[in-house]
Amino acid sequence: MCNVNKEYSAHIEGIKKYGAKIILMINPNDDLDEILKKDIREFNDKIIDLAGNDDVSHAYTQLTEILEEQCQKFLKKEWEKIKEEANQLYHE
Repeated sequence: MCNVNKEYSAHIEGIKKYGAKIILMINPNDDLDEILKKDIREFNDKIIDLAGNDDVSHAYTQLTEILEEQCQKFLKKEWEKIKEEANQLYHE
């Protein structure tokens, strides 16, 4: 990362920081959560590999779309779980 400007380095550090925070909130005993965790780590690695690449913006957009899709699946699963738990409480 020696050819990377300070602004890009700061973005990389922010991505790594937030990725780590998300991973800490993920259930280690759930397959979908494990997939999301793997995707976040791969995203971070690929972003770092893009340092100094002229086409970083396009590649970043593609990687972000992949990660967004995984996050949507994760959030949908969590929402369905919450609805199911609420229904169980309501019908007790």
